[in-house]
Amino acid sequence: MNEALKWAKDNEDWIIVLRRTFHAYPELTGKEISTNKRIREYLSELSIDYLAPEDNITIARITSDEKSDFHAAIRSDTDALPINEGTGVHYSSKNPGVMHACGHDAHIAMGIAAARFFNENPHTFKGTVSIIFQPAEEGGGGAQEVIDTGTIDSVTSFFGIHVWPDLPLGTISVRSGPNCASTDDFEVKIKGRASHAAHPDKGVDPIPVAAQIISAFQNIVTRRVSPLDSCIISVCNMHSGNSWNIIADSAYMQGTIRAFSDDVRNTIVEHMDKIVSNYCEVYGCKGELIVNAITPAVINDDALTKTGEEAVFLSAGEESLRVITPAMIGDDFALYRNIAPTCYAFLGIKSDDYGNIPLHNEKFTMDERALAIGVSWLINCIILSAK
Repeated sequence: MNEALKWAKDNEDWIIVLRRTFHAYPELTGKEISTNKRIREYLSELSIDYLAPEDNITIARITSDEKSDFHAAIRSDTDALPINEGTGVHYSSKNPGVMHACGHDAHIAMGIAAARFFNENPHTFKGTVSIIFQPAEEGGGGAQEVIDTGTIDSVTSFFGIHVWPDLPLGTISVRSGPNCASTDDFEVKIKGRASHAAHPDKGVDPIPVAAQIISAFQNIVTRRVSPLDSCIISVCNMHSGNSWNIIADSAYMQGTIRAFSDDVRNTIVEHMDKIVSNYCEVYGCKGELIVNAITPAVINDDALTKTGEEAVFLSAGEESLRVITPAMIGDDFALYRNIAPTCYAFLGIKSDDYGNIPLHNEKFTMDERALAIGVSWLINCIILSAK
């Protein structure tokens, strides 16, 4: 059995306890203070050095006896979601209204386990390994916060793994190129003129304008972007007016844009802006489009992808490699590519009894036997890339 996999299997119960401990004490985006205190307690107990550039950022750092410019990093995100847990497990969230419903508790546990392995087995690499316990992945800009600390400037490769309920236990998906979509949120503000509902001609009704804008946005996807390029424009809420007999004076909508390339994303934003401007002008309204870029697409490096594939073979067997369609979710792991090449994988957690509920759901669970496989994959990625 592969050294990393054997170690992970031998310590599987400990890794599961880690995951359940963090599951019971989730914290929201940007507020992961107690989570980091707990991470640091574990690292200290294991005699693992760490950096603490912010109260909610911890970076475990292990250096081999033999020096090298090699510096690989693992990202483990730490924030939870504003969800009331409904799983009924005995280690359910003790913080009302907050739940680890995206598997970040598992990511923390795998990160601590990887740090322990390398601290106990420095002969397996030459150089430096960092485990980044990153806050605010859920749209809070946590990766950029870590980058801004200046503590990871020397990293030469980044690895990340995300639990994935669409994949069966014992499998891992690694693919070159896009894995997660770029993510933007947008707002559209339309200013009309109020009037009595019996005299719509006296006002400027923003609601029909908003409806046509929403419809036109979908034509961007079908007519302005190649059918070979997947993308999404979703209007997720729309508000206008407050009475049954008054033509509203304004309308507001909010949504998200997803794409896998900068060119497609830029095309979408360009045409959305034209649609808002032109429709509002035609109907006598004033319109404004505001786009907030959250994260670019997660793009796997070709060479590191080959390393990731070999790590799957060592950790779970050749038959366990999957190559799933890129996901429309966003992950700010993408920002680490501004420093060094990245490799991101999806870890199968679904079995007959667990993991059949989607992410961000109050009943989300996972088959915890996946944890040892995920730890082994992370460790093997670094050992292989260090050669």
